Amino acid sequence: MSIPINNSFDKKRIGIEIGKGSYGSVYSMDDKTLVFKHYNKTGASQICLPFDFIKEASAYLTLKMTDNKEIIINKKFVGLTMFKYAMDLNRAIKSNYVKEDNITSILHGIVTTLANAQEKFLLHRDLKPGNIVLTISEENNIDMSVIDWGISSFSYSKHIQHKFNYVQTAWYRAPEQILKYSYNNPTIDMWSVGIIAIELINNKVGFFNGTSGKEQIQKYFNTLPISDGVDFKNAFHIYEKNHGINLSVGKNIKFVDCSDKLYNFIKKCISMDPLNRLDPISALEDPLFSDYVKPYICSDMKNRIDGIASINIDYSAVLENTIYMSIRSKLINSCILVLHKLKWSVHELSRVVRLLDKCMEKKSSDYMSSPHSSSESLSTSKKEIEYIYYYISVIITMFYNNMMCLYEFEPEQILQMLHVNIPPTNVFYEIWTNVFVAINNNINFKTFLMYDYLINVDPIDGEIYSQICVDLISDIEHLKYDDYTLFTYTIFKLSQKNVEVKCIKDVVFDFSIVKEILM
Repeated sequence: MSIPINNSFDKKRIGIEIGKGSYGSVYSMDDKTLVFKHYNKTGASQICLPFDFIKEASAYLTLKMTDNKEIIINKKFVGLTMFKYAMDLNRAIKSNYVKEDNITSILHGIVTTLANAQEKFLLHRDLKPGNIVLTISEENNIDMSVIDWGISSFSYSKHIQHKFNYVQTAWYRAPEQILKYSYNNPTIDMWSVGIIAIELINNKVGFFNGTSGKEQIQKYFNTLPISDGVDFKNAFHIYEKNHGINLSVGKNIKFVDCSDKLYNFIKKCISMDPLNRLDPISALEDPLFSDYVKPYICSDMKNRIDGIASINIDYSAVLENTIYMSIRSKLINSCILVLHKLKWSVHELSRVVRLLDKCMEKKSSDYMSSPHSSSESLSTSKKEIEYIYYYISVIITMFYNNMMCLYEFEPEQILQMLHVNIPPTNVFYEIWTNVFVAINNNINFKTFLMYDYLINVDPIDGEIYSQICVDLISDIEHLKYDDYTLFTYTIFKLSQKNVEVKCIKDVVFDFSIVKEILM
């Protein structure tokens, strides 16, 4: 599935503003079945594509959802055209549109979307009634969608170390977010599902409407049953001490009036300890949904990784870019220095270099779409080298700001780290667009290192593992092989160094597939 990019968007297609948020605005369109979601440009210099736009477009492509019809990128407009629904769930609850027999159907639709996302290593992280849109027909049939994936997270490695930043809207925020003891667990979205279910039953938006993190967590503790868990217990005792409060534990009471099946489902969603909470995939097996057709969700880890999009690079075309090839090793070393300052790992290096290789498979005349330079006296080859560094700065900025969910870096700052002159802003904007097109509008792509979900390496041997991966990334020949073959090669190299690799259940590496690399 691909969504067409339109660089020439006619302003006459847009009608009146019908919604507004931190991301920008939603407008009606001349086609009454569509709306246009316009994103505010982000960053101090206003030359970066909005990270929430990049995340949302990528999520729709990753999940193969059909809500988006078109991606718009030009100097005036950055946004998505989307199907129009009658209302969001927030309005539906407040207006009593949701009948009791609709609740399970709505919850099943939400959980199915989240399970599909979990299968693709994707978390929504801002689930709330305002981000669920639906149309209820006269026959009481529901057409619905989960929208606003602007702070979603793609877990391309189980070793990602995120700088802590709050996600989720406060009323639907999981306890681990407030207590700061767990990151990026798929159960984070299921907490929000449980709160939404309580609101649906009670016909009340803001059932837990704390005005601060302290008040929010107190409302949870005063009402909901508390589960066991060492990490969780330690976290809330620390929170009590730091905030000078006493978190009294709620009784295991029936806090909602509903069927036993629905009540038990909600209890599994709102376990305070995320390790004891339902995840989306297991939630589909809950007795509450026994009457629904179960969607196919892949459980095999390798097959799940195989299903993630990858970047196909024309190896011979990269070799023909002689300017790039002459400095590629130096560029990779520069990337390593920058990523070290950002406290990134070899996983991020793999993604940055993979995307840079993809952008450089074109001739310089193609990726230098505007022959601007900070110094007009530079030779053509030096201008080309400058452009390559501009691409590096944009690629690193895009990955960093998307991972952190905030704009902490501009491309100019990366160039300063690399001691490269800063170009005119219009050059940056062209490069942002070119990079986004190079990844087929989807930042949620894999490299060979994503397969390390299949193994466990002792931390003591982590440096050996990382160096093998860096050597492989640096070797241009690696572009000739598929990701799984490359990862099998890393396991082979580890075995040669007597490093023990523990594989997850049913995973066996066949070293015969790496014979060509070894020759």
